[in-house]
Amino acid sequence: LRAALLGQHATERPDILSSHPSTPERISRALATARQLGVPGAGTTDQSEYLAAINGIIFGDNPEEGVVRGRSFIHPRLGFSFVAPADFVLENSSQAVVGVAGGGAEALRLDSVKLPADQSLEDYILSGWIDGLSKTSVKTTQINGLPAATASAQTGPWNFRIAVVRLGTDVYRLIFAAKSFNDDIERRQIEAIDSFRRINTEEAGRIKPQFLSIVTAKESDTAENIAGQMAMSDRPLEYFLMLNGLEKGGPLKAGESYKIIRDTSG
Repeated sequence: LRAALLGQHATERPDILSSHPSTPERISRALATARQLGVPGAGTTDQSEYLAAINGIIFGDNPEEGVVRGRSFIHPRLGFSFVAPADFVLENSSQAVVGVAGGGAEALRLDSVKLPADQSLEDYILSGWIDGLSKTSVKTTQINGLPAATASAQTGPWNFRIAVVRLGTDVYRLIFAAKSFNDDIERRQIEAIDSFRRINTEEAGRIKPQFLSIVTAKESDTAENIAGQMAMSDRPLEYFLMLNGLEKGGPLKAGESYKIIRDTSG
């Protein structure tokens, strides 16, 4: 699913997995190990016990570390949100939020740095951490009332747009890269930078974790209507099929248990 969302072929691995076995390879290894302990078909599958055990576990990001919701990234504890350009797939980690679009032709990174309170954002951009920086492009501005500075750079085939935004004691860096550059890409990057904003306590309080939930299919159920119960606005059907190992268009079995994502653990 991730490869499809990133516009990659199924045989391609994202760089993040390059030092680890792919998921199909891990499954093959696990099966081979299991068959050394018992012949296929022997023992019990314990499917119902397994599903009962995972019913209600947290799915996805912990709100304490920020959450990805479609193209949006919201960090309730640090008090900000950001919306990536259309078609970007975001991934959160402890170091940064990264995003990819166009099969890798566009990318973004959002992270933070600590700066001395007396260092200006313009001086920071000019301090040498950006290769290919166009010094004449550096300008100070405000983004939704927050002090900011922006610039552009070019290194090899990549065009970069950079924004640094001061929020409290932290400075957040938004770095966009594109192999080809045109007015539409520039407009989308600027709109994404302008989406960075402070969120209030009420907004932060509305961000809750999501949970895995087990449902039982009825005779009339289809993958589409069960996926419609998912607490996801972005590609719910694709995630439902992935979670349950199903092919698109395949029938569901009445009385069978299926995994979905909900906003509550009940």
